[in-house]
Formats: sequence, structure tokens, C-alpha cells
Amino acid sequence: MTKINLAINALKLFISRNLSQFKIKGTMQENITRVSYLYSYNNENDNVKISNILSETIGQIHPVRLKKTDINEIEGIKILSDMLKKNKFSQFEQQLLLGIIWFSEALSIYDHSEKYLPNESTNYKTDDFIFFKFSEMTTKLFTSLESILIVKEGEPIRENLSERIAILLQDNYDERIKLKKKIKNLYDNRSKIIHSGDFFISKNEFYELLGINRNVLIKLVKLNNKYEFKNMIDLETYFNKIKYDN
Repeated sequence: MTKINLAINALKLFISRNLSQFKIKGTMQENITRVSYLYSYNNENDNVKISNILSETIGQIHPVRLKKTDINEIEGIKILSDMLKKNKFSQFEQQLLLGIIWFSEALSIYDHSEKYLPNESTNYKTDDFIFFKFSEMTTKLFTSLESILIVKEGEPIRENLSERIAILLQDNYDERIKLKKKIKNLYDNRSKIIHSGDFFISKNEFYELLGINRNVLIKLVKLNNKYEFKNMIDLETYFNKIKYDN
């Protein structure tokens, strides 16, 4: 069962988010229909009326049928498939799988009303609760990134995380600097969620972080296939070599 769960989590790394709402039958809650009413208030005549009604099914269980064209990275999924056949994982592979599990958990959160959300904050923290699902997914995505890119306790997480992501995803120096700055800004949003209780993260920022997380994990899957990292220290050595050789 553990290997099956790992395989399901790994599969979600290579398909689009809208196809990722599945788990093993029996591990999802029963179908529940939830209805949300959006009210509008008219200051002039003091009238309140329903402006929109949203209905969603929670915990919907249905067969998932994926076509070959639904899988974005055939090479990556073959590498992970071979890795999951091993009887024992290296310390690095265990961390890599943890990162994939956290990524998958972020994808398992889905808000059917997100297409109705505005692109800007409401400017009131309590009203920003409508962005709660995005903030919840953001914390899980950063947990995924930290679990596979932060090697030692006491590291400067914001600095090292942003730098290592930039090294993995960009070859050009200027592009690395630009991406590093972007990751730091996203991480600051994550810190506001965790430490200040803020809810807001824009849809654009969320989808950008989602793509970054996915690309980092796929890149690490391929790098591990090439270099066979035994542990996280091997990964740190890889980053230092690129950083100082350049």
C-alpha cells in the first residue's frame, strides 16, 4: 500500500492540476454537496440580496482515466517508476519522495470557487479569508521545497532556498538573480501566512509557485538519475560546485 501511495503522489507531479483530484478509493471522504451564497449590500436602500450561488461537490469519487497525452514528462515518470521499484531508497531519495508527497498534498486541495476570486487583496485581512485555500496550498508547496532543498538545521532558509531554486531552473546569471528575487518575495508571502495569519496570495503568484515547485522536483528526479546522490550532503556539494565554479 505504501508503494501504491507513493506512485499516486509521484504521478501527480507529471499531470495538470485539474486532473490531480484523486486518491486510493476509501481514503477520500464521502460526497458532500456544499452551497455558498454570495450577498451584495445596497447602501442607498439598505437592501441585501443574493448576487450569486455556488455549488460544489466535496470528496467526489470517480474513476480517473489518464491518456498518454495527459502526462507531461515521460522521461521523468519513467525514472521515478524505476526508483519506486527499489527495495531500499537512499537518504536523498527519501527526501525527494517527501517533497513529492507535500507537492501532491498541495494539489489535493481544490477550491471550485477560485475562478471567481479577484486578483487583488480585499485590503481587509478578515475578508481575505476567501483566499484561504491558496494560502493553505502555498504553505504546503514551500514545505515541499524546503524538505528537498534545505540540507542542515540553522541554514538561512530564505536565502539558500531562493538561490538553489535559481541554480536548478536557470543557467543564465541575470535570470538566476531575477528568479532568486521572485522566490524571496513569494517566501515573504508564505511567512506572512504562517506568522501573521494573513490569507492573501494572488492567483498569479500561486500558479507561479506551483510551476516552480513542479519544475524543481522534476529537475531533481533527473539529476539524481544522473549523479545518484546518496544523501543531502551530496546535493549541497552539487550546488556549491555550480555556485563557485561559475
